[in-house]
Amino acid sequence: MRIVLPTGLDPAQDYHGQRIAQELAPPGDAAAPPEDMTYVFIVFSNRSGSTLLGELLAASGFFNRTTEPLNADAVIPGARARKLGSFAAYFAAVVRESARNRHFVVKASVGQLAVLAAHGILGRILPRARFIQTERMDKVAQVVSWSIAAQTGRFTSYQPPGERAAPQYDGPALRRSLEGLVGVHARTSMFFALNGIVPFQVTYEALAARPGETAEQVCAWLGHPELRCDPALVGLQRQWTDRNAEWSRRFVEEQRGAAAPQT
Repeated sequence: MRIVLPTGLDPAQDYHGQRIAQELAPPGDAAAPPEDMTYVFIVFSNRSGSTLLGELLAASGFFNRTTEPLNADAVIPGARARKLGSFAAYFAAVVRESARNRHFVVKASVGQLAVLAAHGILGRILPRARFIQTERMDKVAQVVSWSIAAQTGRFTSYQPPGERAAPQYDGPALRRSLEGLVGVHARTSMFFALNGIVPFQVTYEALAARPGETAEQVCAWLGHPELRCDPALVGLQRQWTDRNAEWSRRFVEEQRGAAAPQT
């Protein structure tokens, strides 16, 4: 099945696509992903709640624990360790090793979906694929959260606090991140629309407020309304602090000030 990519979504320019192309065989490998499988893609942008959603789905006991095996930093050493020469062979191996109950749940950015398409994988599994999109409505809070996590190196509460210097506020950098984030969501929407995909939408805000209920809605959409996702079984904690709130307020005030008419 042909996959249509929107303008601006080029797997050859994607960070993961470039690194995979440098290390592994070009598309055309005959390795086929397992056919008796439902592929569940959690399509995310950073700091949108995708990790929490994956942990909650795994807490049901039915789905595999969600990781990011499509990240180039996982693909390249993973292929080497398995002595595999192509991305297609690597993907097929990871599916066989990780899937539970004939379901394979995986986190993927829209760029990683494009890489899957370029290697002939996504088109083969599309009839058996389901897509969940996590999105944070407060995108200023999202880029603030990413900036702090990137500077501290603490991307989830599973990681212990590091010894790095305190993160520094940078308004122009946040503006660039915000513009990039909005662009990612626009390309993601176009990707879904061009390929006739209607994803199940999960907002960060709903997930944070009602984690178990929201995850169980996803389970029901996937055809398993009997599953329960107990937040008590998930150790992740929200990382929002007063610093996040202050940076968000400061950024918005700066943007309003910059846009104010001169008198």
